[in-house]
Amino acid sequence: MQLQTERLTLIPCTKVSILLAQASSYEIGPHIESHLLELEQDSSLLGWGVWLVINKETNKVIGDIGFKGKPDQENSIEIGYGILPAAQQNGFATEAVREIIKWHSQLNTSIKLLLNAWKITNHQ
Repeated sequence: MQLQTERLTLIPCTKVSILLAQASSYEIGPHIESHLLELEQDSSLLGWGVWLVINKETNKVIGDIGFKGKPDQENSIEIGYGILPAAQQNGFATEAVREIIKWHSQLNTSIKLLLNAWKITNHQ
């Protein structure tokens, strides 16, 4: 499963896809580690956690974005995201958020969103 925008590829974090992040020297934060543990216990969470944000031009991971779990009983979801400082101010976060919302809306048209920015402190 992948999502494509003009400049980005978004891939759900799995034990396999995380190797790409490590090859890009992208820091694996505790939210990613936690998601991988949860995914191990419940494979239906694939897509409902962290996604890697990859710049198509460089093929490097420049951040991550994701839902903080499946929609709740009120059909609300929370999205968090973080983009490396070197990649900020280019509209990448906006592009990634739009695409992940589009993906969700294809599954369920009635959503309530709460957006949070994760602080990315990874400096290469």
